[in-house]
Amino acid sequence: MSISFPLANIEQKFYPLLPLETQRQPFMEQWIDAALHARDWHERATQFDGLLQSALMAAILGKQATSTCLGALASYVTAAVEHLEMGAIAQLDSAWAYRFCLHKEWSDTAARFIGEQKRRHLARWFDDHPGFATWAELRGFK
Repeated sequence: MSISFPLANIEQKFYPLLPLETQRQPFMEQWIDAALHARDWHERATQFDGLLQSALMAAILGKQATSTCLGALASYVTAAVEHLEMGAIAQLDSAWAYRFCLHKEWSDTAARFIGEQKRRHLARWFDDHPGFATWAELRGFK
C-alpha cells in the first residue's frame, strides 16, 4: 500500500529572497539543475546524494564549521525543492530532501512520512545514499 503526505503551500519562498549573487553560485545552480533535470525522484536523490558527499567531504577537508556547512546545504536543498512545486511526499527519495529543507511545514511533513516507514527500508535507503546518511546523523535525524 502506498501512502502520500500532502505538502503545505508555502507562502514565502526562500529562493527569491536570496541575493542574485547567491542564486548564481555554481553550487546553488548544481542543486537546482539536479532537481529540475532528473527524470524522477530516484535519480534526483542519487544526484543530491553525490552533491552532499562532495560538500561534506570539502567541509571536512577544509575544516569548515559543521554548522556552517549544514546551513548552506539546507539552503541548497530548499532552493532545489522549491523549483519542483511538488504537491505531496510519496517515497523516501523525496521525503529525505524535504526533511532537510528550511520550510518547517515541509520538514515536519517529511518527518511524519519517514516515521511511517519500516526500519529495514530506512536502513537500506541509507546504505544506498551515504551522503544523506551522514547529513541525517549530523543533524540528529538518524
